[in-house]
Amino acid sequence: MNQRSHRLLITLFGGAGVGLLIHIVTAPTLAARLLAIALLLLGLDQTRMAIVDLENIATVRQIPDCASQPQLTRFDWMTRSTIAFELIGFYVSSQWLAWGCICVLLSQVWFNLLAGVQLLPTTEQPIQPFGIRDRAVILVADSLGIGLASGYAAEIQPCGMAIGLLSMVCLYGMIKYWPIIPKLPIHSENTSKT
Repeated sequence: MNQRSHRLLITLFGGAGVGLLIHIVTAPTLAARLLAIALLLLGLDQTRMAIVDLENIATVRQIPDCASQPQLTRFDWMTRSTIAFELIGFYVSSQWLAWGCICVLLSQVWFNLLAGVQLLPTTEQPIQPFGIRDRAVILVADSLGIGLASGYAAEIQPCGMAIGLLSMVCLYGMIKYWPIIPKLPIHSENTSKT
């Protein structure tokens, strides 16, 4: 993936993020602010995942035995269509939080039901089967998120629904990124006191 594509993705997701930031500041209810925070955090992760997936696709395309495999073509199409659906959802959420959230989560279900593989470019088998059974936990979490967002849209305990969604996003982020946190530069090896 070239630098222009990288910047374009950041710009597109960033524009949606600005709309969510405006919601966080101006939303009339705590529930709306919490849901906007959840979507903003999810948007940051999905921006990163879009870049990682497209970079992995570009890397695997450079491997002679993999370049023409139909699984790679399908994964590429699924990734690009999911990014488009996510962006639609994030932009819709700047006007209608719950409906945008539902759209984003449906894009995740779409991807996890149909992708069928995962790319691991640095392994001997860069295109590995990874079907619905392998993604079952993710699909259950996405379905629970859709249920919470639907409850919010139906005004059934909106604050509770927003807290539930924000909690899910935070838990997901902690599980996914916890191994990375100790490696950040803020965790210095130098523990001496001056």
